[in-house]
Amino acid sequence: MAETSEETHKRVQEYYGQQVKSTDLLVTNVCTTISGEGSAKVKKAISNVHPEVLSKYYGCGLVFPEAVEGCAILDLGSGAGRDCFVLSQLVGPSGHITGVDMTQEQLDVANKHIQYHTEKFGYPKPNVDFKKGFIENLKDAGISDKSYDIVISNCVVNLAHDKYPVLKGAYDALKDGGEFYFSDVYVDQPVPDELRKNSVLWGECISGALYWKDLVKMATEVGFAPPIVLSSKTISVCGQGCKSLTDAFNPSSNPEQMTLLSQLGVASVTYRLFKVPRLPSPDIDPFVDVTYKGTIEECSDVFKLSHDISISKSKALALPKSVVDLLMNSQLKKHFESGPASAAFCSAAYSGIDQFSDVNPFEVANPASSASCCQNNSCCS
Repeated sequence: MAETSEETHKRVQEYYGQQVKSTDLLVTNVCTTISGEGSAKVKKAISNVHPEVLSKYYGCGLVFPEAVEGCAILDLGSGAGRDCFVLSQLVGPSGHITGVDMTQEQLDVANKHIQYHTEKFGYPKPNVDFKKGFIENLKDAGISDKSYDIVISNCVVNLAHDKYPVLKGAYDALKDGGEFYFSDVYVDQPVPDELRKNSVLWGECISGALYWKDLVKMATEVGFAPPIVLSSKTISVCGQGCKSLTDAFNPSSNPEQMTLLSQLGVASVTYRLFKVPRLPSPDIDPFVDVTYKGTIEECSDVFKLSHDISISKSKALALPKSVVDLLMNSQLKKHFESGPASAAFCSAAYSGIDQFSDVNPFEVANPASSASCCQNNSCCS
């Protein structure tokens, strides 16, 4: 019999509320971001977060978008609040962060340290709040439609029983032009039912992971523009400290699960999903110029739209009009200018926005297996 949503919620709550009380109690390496990543500004912001919050951080990527000052941001599955408190610094006192999580033990830690961080950051009042609820049903958690500039999530969508309402809720919560900027674990084929039954592998963000093509299908059905891969890194699943996986979760009672797991490709992928008008795809998508103004502090020289499209300051780059339209209809539009195509040209990456849907994150994580415009054409650098 298939597991219900309530049963999935219960086992995830037990895993992160009672069984795993700190990062070092995770039994695999999947839910841990590689240390040392991020800009100097982000690293500084992380260092300002209370040690207890840091000790209860579980994530597989960095979810700190560009140009967030003054923004309202929603964090799906905020846990003990690390990413919320980092973003609290990045948005400044005029911005606001809301975290939603279903596990009371995690929320208790987050709420306990709101005042600490308010004082640490020198703010006159808190710009962070936390709500208890399920990310599959944001309205019941008090999240209003079109109320956030950006939605983030860090290695949590995979824990949900049903991913479609999570994506739909994020879409509804975003203002027009907003962005769902999130990192999660994906697999290169559907996860076998036998693995989905394993509570440890589900809690460790493996057996609930989406097949990447299913993410693309769901996202576009919800209404998002085709998903954009920002970064991707394959994960060689092992126990913390790279002990053998057999020692980590002891599958000896069911060796079939170990065999099935060994056949899965696993990757941590950061996607950008924009809530912008979907225009009919033209028979011919003309190239137009887009120029980055260099007005975003943390990336003043180059703006990275995707894993293989970077737009340099004051240097026109020709892209398909549908891709440029996405930027010019997003909340990032004030940082760009567009115009008729000139001599600048980026020939190899995309002929139109719909091709973003074809990008295989496992090939992105292994550049040797595929070529991109940035590898073949200097216009992207």
